[in-house]
Amino acid sequence: MTIVVLLALTAVLFSAHAAVAGSLQGRGLWGPFAQLLTLEATFRFTAVLLAATLSGSLFGIEAACLAALGAWVVVLLSSRSARTAAMSRADIPLGPFLRQTGHALVSAAASAALLVSFPLLVKLTTAPDDYDLAAPLLLAVSLTRAPIMLPLQAFQGLALTSVIRARDEGLRALQRPIMAVIGLGVLGSILAALVGPRIMLFFGEDYQVNRWVLAALTLAAAVIALLTLTGTGLLAMGQHRPYAVGWAIGTAAAVACLMLPLSTEVRCVLALFVGPLLGIGVHILAISRRRSTVTRP
Repeated sequence: MTIVVLLALTAVLFSAHAAVAGSLQGRGLWGPFAQLLTLEATFRFTAVLLAATLSGSLFGIEAACLAALGAWVVVLLSSRSARTAAMSRADIPLGPFLRQTGHALVSAAASAALLVSFPLLVKLTTAPDDYDLAAPLLLAVSLTRAPIMLPLQAFQGLALTSVIRARDEGLRALQRPIMAVIGLGVLGSILAALVGPRIMLFFGEDYQVNRWVLAALTLAAAVIALLTLTGTGLLAMGQHRPYAVGWAIGTAAAVACLMLPLSTEVRCVLALFVGPLLGIGVHILAISRRRSTVTRP
């Protein structure tokens, strides 16, 4: 019961954290925003370290995560501009705002299933005996994804603001970050194939993953990052419905790939490639239609 209460408090505090972060990004207040990210990471690392050192219990870890979300309070107390931004009102009426929020909830659920809950999807679509042997593969999914997705998620608001300023340019406004993600994915896949198997062995002799799997998972992480970027472009254009549809279709396709009668490695690679690629297709189609509508005389 205590854990449930902590999780509920974490959800409430995170909503406040997200609201403050969004208002700072929307106003272009990158100094307070950087302070918010730094404080959250510092609080989280310190709290988790103390919890692991003093108790190591699940309650301690949950409490540590809750404590880390107090960073937004510190930022509001120390920055007048942050307090002003936090009081900003939406620039659209209540009805459209609620509809856009609903689309955001759908896309958040779909993206969470594809990103955070992917091991659960694998478990639900894999025989118990095979899943018991999938720990190295699932760890490889997380390790190959982190170098690309974590920085992108941290600075997604910056990309959103940039696209808003040039929303009529369509995909051209995302050209630089897209090329950066592609380049990082290609370079990362080469490095993953070269040194990835040795890195995996740091976690134990049983953590052996083929080079091609590590390289493919790294490229798949880049594809998911591209799905995130194209979704950012749609949000900047106010196209919340196709944004949610792209993520939903991508997640549904990934689940379908996981149900194929193939090995666990192949199913995971296909799911993380095919699903996001279909979602990207939906996003690009919507962006193209939006730009053609804007530029039509």
